[in-house]
Amino acid sequence: MAATSQGQGPETVPGEGAREYLIFAVGDGRYALPMAPVDEIIRVPEMTPVPLSPDAVVGAVNLRGRVVPVAALRPLLGYPEGDAGEARRIFVTSVRGGLGLLADAVLETTVLTPEQIRPAANVTELAALPWLDGVVHCDQGLVQCLDLERLVDAGNIEVMPPAASDSGASMALQQTAGRGPVEARHELLGVAVGDQTFALPLDSVVEILQEPGDLSPVPDGPEAMIGIADWRDRPLPLLDLGRRFGLPCADDVSARRVLVVPLSGDRGDVAGAVVGLVADAAREVLRVPDRQVDPVPEVMRASGHLDECSAVARLEDGRLVSVLEPQRLVSERQLRDATQATGDADDDAAHADGEQFVLFDLAGQAYGVPIAAVKEIIRPPETLTRVPRAPALVEGALNLRGSILPLVGLRQYLGLGAVPEEDAARVLVLRRETAWLGFGVDAVLRVERIPGDSIRPAPESATRHTDLLSHVATSDDGAMTLLLDPRGLAARVEAAAEEMTMTTRPIQEQAC
Repeated sequence: MAATSQGQGPETVPGEGAREYLIFAVGDGRYALPMAPVDEIIRVPEMTPVPLSPDAVVGAVNLRGRVVPVAALRPLLGYPEGDAGEARRIFVTSVRGGLGLLADAVLETTVLTPEQIRPAANVTELAALPWLDGVVHCDQGLVQCLDLERLVDAGNIEVMPPAASDSGASMALQQTAGRGPVEARHELLGVAVGDQTFALPLDSVVEILQEPGDLSPVPDGPEAMIGIADWRDRPLPLLDLGRRFGLPCADDVSARRVLVVPLSGDRGDVAGAVVGLVADAAREVLRVPDRQVDPVPEVMRASGHLDECSAVARLEDGRLVSVLEPQRLVSERQLRDATQATGDADDDAAHADGEQFVLFDLAGQAYGVPIAAVKEIIRPPETLTRVPRAPALVEGALNLRGSILPLVGLRQYLGLGAVPEEDAARVLVLRRETAWLGFGVDAVLRVERIPGDSIRPAPESATRHTDLLSHVATSDDGAMTLLLDPRGLAARVEAAAEEMTMTTRPIQEQAC
């Protein structure tokens, strides 16, 4: 989601156990499904009603001569029927011999490792959700991972033997079962650029992200390079495909997406040169038969047209889609020069102007935390959920727009007592690699840029928390501001949690 930037998720280099997931929307929820059983993703065509079908089955579609029954995900996931929107898509899967699933929108594809998917036993124990495999935090917020087989089982969608009925449903499954040998296909990700559709090989795309709003400019860079984003703690040059091809930008900028692609074309090669290709929308996953993918005509390439493309795909609906080749869009040298120029500019600015901090009050002392580490500032909750067997450093947890936010008792941890219940009290939400972390403060004072020459390492003789309070800022009037290292705070929470796990494990084993 990859997961992702603008708060991207943790690094997800494909490795042992890593799988590609499709993230989509149903109602106000965000869900993920392994891509393995998904044959293709299509727009919603005209559907034929199927008599005597389960409640979730909304009809059947003709997919190149194959009849595919379609089940709506809204009733399967407990949502009321919604309006038919242009963003709706059907996932054609291999489940039950060929079943389509209707979702409200496709959001992105990403690669997840088993370690990123958190168990959801605390949820499944309280609610009958047999299809819930776990949850993951990414750019889309809290995403629920589905087990497709269990979801279909819960909806009572069964394959009927051909002899059991002559209804349209059984005919659809008979035709599915009678398919011949599987033809070789090209897996492509279709993207909208202006009024045209382009595609990239699906196995070349590492992640699909929302376009970040905060970009570093590229001095003297290519015109189509709109800036540098932060992705997995590294600079990611963004290349606007609309500008690259001289096409107008779509009116709906909220649908714009960034496709993270290594120049080598190998999804696993994230250590090399990587570029973010900005498109107006990520439309669909296309699986095009090999016979319908042709090389770019020489007359077009010789005239300079389609020079950035490796092939042209002919779709069943008559569209011609140009398949882009990342190496022909931008060179490795251009990417290297862009990131180097931006890095030099950032270093010069940081040296001259210092760094911005959010200053806050704890027991009358001013503290600061880098503004880049602060996701947001909220009011303290009226009630705080206590977490059983949590380390003493963690006061509890709160629900932040569907995400579980652990709240650290920083004030008590520093020996300053509890945060007073006053109107000025706030909770600072910090960005972490895998999730968010919050802690309470007496009041937020202001945002201030502190010159670099005013910041000094905290003396070890003054505090035993130098990993937590790493630096001190001094002002002309002699006042001092203690600067909090958010990485040190996160490390202490994780270490306390690990210590709690180690101390409770023998008790649990003995109980077993």
